[in-house]
Amino acid sequence: MATAVLAVSVRAMLDACERMGFDADGVAARAGVDRAELRDPDARLAPRAIERVWREAYATTADPCLALHAAEHVPDGAYRVLDYLAAASATLGEAIERLVSYFPLVGGVALQLERSADGVALWLRDAVADAVVPLPAQQYTLAAIVLRTRRGCGVAWTPTHVDFTEAVPAPDDHARIFGVLPRANRPRPGFGIAHADWQRPCARADAGLATLLEAHAADLVARLPEGGGTARDVATAVASTLGEGEPSLAAIAKRLHTSARTLQRRLDDEGTSLAAIVRAQREHAARRYLQRREMSLVEIAWLLGFSDQSAFTRAFRRWTGVTPARFREGASA
Repeated sequence: MATAVLAVSVRAMLDACERMGFDADGVAARAGVDRAELRDPDARLAPRAIERVWREAYATTADPCLALHAAEHVPDGAYRVLDYLAAASATLGEAIERLVSYFPLVGGVALQLERSADGVALWLRDAVADAVVPLPAQQYTLAAIVLRTRRGCGVAWTPTHVDFTEAVPAPDDHARIFGVLPRANRPRPGFGIAHADWQRPCARADAGLATLLEAHAADLVARLPEGGGTARDVATAVASTLGEGEPSLAAIAKRLHTSARTLQRRLDDEGTSLAAIVRAQREHAARRYLQRREMSLVEIAWLLGFSDQSAFTRAFRRWTGVTPARFREGASA
């Protein structure tokens, strides 16, 4: 089971269907996805569920560039910390470097930078397997990065080239969005950035805000377990719901669009359990929070989903052998 992916692209795809006059709820339902659940900005889907939605959306609309058109209309802030962090960066190059560093928060596709005398190239690859990224994902991801950095950073830049691994439909439509005709049948998908554009200042640069957001982004990435698999998907879902109380197997399974029985079997196969994952996520978060002296123990207990401070204290002592207060003293020593 591959790592769950942030569902922003699915929301964008369904919104595009709706703008074209199609029944977006029906598209989602036929793909086995509850559209109402996607209203959660942190909603994540398994890659297979995303593929089903995209296939159904393409079949329904008969728009060969649907992914490209969906990327045009993703609202500002949809990618939350990534959008705001890029906008607060000093230069376009700094913004793109940060997107590359923290793109694991999105999942599914990984980004890679390659520098040369001609400029900087950004390439896409599958985040889990050694496989070619599907063309719709190439179109959506590349268009979203170009459009969102232009808008968020206030930099009207044009890639030096845009590459796809196969021929794209409507090349002129791609040229309208990217500002350059796409190149087909290339070894890997990506685009180039000229040195002059890489160094261009962002209109909304804010060093203090960028530092704060980068620390938050790094904190979120640190919560993602190493590797892929069901345990990572569950850990991601648990981390986003800790403040809601004790996560149940049924609730986590619903977020991952699978059954509780299937989820339990997959966790058993990986030699772990929901309880072990919840404990690890809580301890990891507790250690981070306790280093922030402005946060009270009552507040930390609430953020971790404990009924009260005493329940948090008992649990933390079981995990570490010391109380939260003693741990905080040691961390600040």
